[in-house]
Amino acid sequence: MQKILAIEAALPKSTFSKKKETISMKLSSLSLCILTTAASPLAVAHSQIDVQDCTKAGIGIATLMTPAAKHSRYFYNGAVQVYNVNVDEPVGRSAAIAIVMPFLESDGPGASCTAVTFFSGIDVMKAKSSYDRSKGLLLTIPFRIYDPQTGVPKPSPTPLKIRIDRIKNSVVIE
Repeated sequence: MQKILAIEAALPKSTFSKKKETISMKLSSLSLCILTTAASPLAVAHSQIDVQDCTKAGIGIATLMTPAAKHSRYFYNGAVQVYNVNVDEPVGRSAAIAIVMPFLESDGPGASCTAVTFFSGIDVMKAKSSYDRSKGLLLTIPFRIYDPQTGVPKPSPTPLKIRIDRIKNSVVIE
């Protein structure tokens, strides 16, 4: 408000009226945009998608969708595996994916498992992949998200984009 008053003092009356109207319209549009985004159940559901360690997410061998061969993809010459999993709870958000990759040599033997959770449905078999040498592998996966207003899963208007960097051993949602 102080900035608007400062603008008013610096401008001639006729100029200020037009500027004030323009600023007011822009602020109203911004407020409407924020309210629309905040009120959207799908936007709220998108914000609940989580990336965490498989153990913390309750994901293990028993949660793999079977047969595993029809619910998994391999990348980085087989070093990285991506699986469809089902965690049972919460209902309507029980689908997830697990990304398994070996530790870096400096970390010793073993593998890390990263879970991306909170979907109504996701299918790694439909993932599109692209590779950027400086950033790593990008998976673009369509998914469904639970709509609390209707109680029905709906396709997300935007796919999930996950960046897997084998060199850094990292998984990030973009």
